[in-house]
Amino acid sequence: MKLSEIYKKYLIKFKENNIEEISLRILLCYFFNFKDMSEFYIEQDKNFNLTNENLSSINRVLNGEPVYYVINECDFYNFKFYVDKRVLIPRIESEFVLKKCIDKITDKFKSNEKLKICDLGTGSGCIAIVLDKLLNYKKEIFVVDNSKKALEVCKINKNKFNSNINLVKSDMIKFLNNNSNFNVVYANPPYISKKYEVDKSVLNYEPKNALFISPSYYYYEKIIENRTLFLNKKYIMVFEIGYDQKNILEGFLKNVLDFKKEKYEFYKDLDNHDRILVVESL
Repeated sequence: MKLSEIYKKYLIKFKENNIEEISLRILLCYFFNFKDMSEFYIEQDKNFNLTNENLSSINRVLNGEPVYYVINECDFYNFKFYVDKRVLIPRIESEFVLKKCIDKITDKFKSNEKLKICDLGTGSGCIAIVLDKLLNYKKEIFVVDNSKKALEVCKINKNKFNSNINLVKSDMIKFLNNNSNFNVVYANPPYISKKYEVDKSVLNYEPKNALFISPSYYYYEKIIENRTLFLNKKYIMVFEIGYDQKNILEGFLKNVLDFKKEKYEFYKDLDNHDRILVVESL
């Protein structure tokens, strides 16, 4: 059967089940070992066969399972990371936050400086591994997660990319309070307090301990108020935040920061949502 015919046949079923069309294209590219989406269009008129395993994967996605868990792979910052139900799926919003983090680091630190970096709530390890591979500094990177299962996935990716990161199982606040002299702290902690704000597929399949916390700003406040314990005098902290958290975090920041020595700034993502908080030394 031609690829275009396979696509049209299953697109009907995907629409009937309210599954995004992109999930079907991702599956077909994975089944037939296409290097990228452009190859999907180039090969439309060629004949392909679906195996029983392929059909099983399609049914899993039609039943609501995220496509990235089905194929155990997710593109993030031009790297293909292993993922499964033990970790959150890397989001395009996090790519935006990571880009800001890299820009801030390269603006603030000279190439001959050695950096001590911490990635809090690392999950799959995608943030830390990209930093390890792309930052041209002497550096020591610690990745912290309180989930043993998440760190198992992180280790898979560490080995896959031959990355020199240090895995630590710990509550992130406990870890920070027992370490010091970090130049860069990247944090994407749980920040959702209301389950109805989460898509059904996320709620059913992704790890809840990486999503939910009450109050939603708990980790931000704890990290920021304890910052003098674990930060170097010259530092950057980058936080991925929820779309509705800017006002409460800004009120907190105005009360706790020493504006003679440090500053903060919020940044919006491509959808014009407040997505990034950067706190840094002057």
